[in-house]
Amino acid sequence: KYKNNGILQLFESVGAVTANRFNLEHAVNSTRTFFTRSMPITNLDKNIFNPVAKPIYDSRDCENKNLKAAVIFLVDKSYEPEQIQKLQTIKKAIPAQFVWATDELSSIDLNHPTSVLFDDGYFLTKRNDNTTEIKNEAINSFYDNNPDIFDFIFVWTNFKIPSEKTNEIAHFIPVTNRQEGLNKSMLDRSEVYGSTGKLKGIIIMGNINKYNAQTGRGLNETLNVINHEILHNWSAYINFNDESIDDEDQNSLALLRDDDLSHWSYYAGFISPLGGSGWIDNNNGTFTSKLSKMADTNLRPYSKLDLYLMGLIPYQLLEPMFYVVPEKVGATGNTISGSAKWVSVEQIIQSSGKVKCSLD
Repeated sequence: KYKNNGILQLFESVGAVTANRFNLEHAVNSTRTFFTRSMPITNLDKNIFNPVAKPIYDSRDCENKNLKAAVIFLVDKSYEPEQIQKLQTIKKAIPAQFVWATDELSSIDLNHPTSVLFDDGYFLTKRNDNTTEIKNEAINSFYDNNPDIFDFIFVWTNFKIPSEKTNEIAHFIPVTNRQEGLNKSMLDRSEVYGSTGKLKGIIIMGNINKYNAQTGRGLNETLNVINHEILHNWSAYINFNDESIDDEDQNSLALLRDDDLSHWSYYAGFISPLGGSGWIDNNNGTFTSKLSKMADTNLRPYSKLDLYLMGLIPYQLLEPMFYVVPEKVGATGNTISGSAKWVSVEQIIQSSGKVKCSLD
């Protein structure tokens, strides 16, 4: 096996070993555990015998303004031209919608050509529930032929993936993180996917057939899902200091959805692709959802809190926000009874720290 950036990859044969300028005397024994790629090296591999290759270094960063993303269309057996056309329509619309959502404070470049990957027996695993699981080998193989310059990789398929048996439309896989103040741990799982750290996350969009790009409303719905998944790189995980809590650490998670602690609460007084209802105080003990008054609820810009967590605005510009404590636990509807509880950025910083790029 050949070790590169912490990953072992099997040689298919002795001939493949010698083709890459090795002999069997180069083999060493080790009791350490490494990640292993499933696709074997079959012949001369340009990633091994490359005299001009740059040394591997930790390329994690806190880029937030000039993002780059790649798109993979992972195919099982064959695909229809209409599927590619739909994917390209969505891809073309992403940058403008992202710039709008971030109040023109950030951009995302998707100019890299879409990579169509056909399963060769190493990318997919068929399951008994008629869904197909995507293996890490697909991302590693993408990096075999593409530069490590992307903050995000989107993966669309033309088959149903396991999460689509649930209510989940798409999901975000965190890969690296070196930004503080998000209530997230420092993270580097880039070697599992073939990056040296630049890759922040993988966005599994799933079956292209479930998306509608033919109508304005359908396209907006798809773009809202995309903005939602990108935002998971920074939001929503924070807690805040609440002195009214009878507990030693006094950390509150009340701004978060309590079933997963990675989306904004339904009772949050702001609107975001990650949740919140934007409650309007009627000054009579009731609150009306601003979301319920929107003509298209998929047109959700990033909230000021999202922009702060992304590092796009300083904490001094983050005004106090509130969430509704409902009179009846679990209350839902366009108008609910309750009281407002205010949260300041100072309370957030007390519990989660200031947003900044870690030097570690």
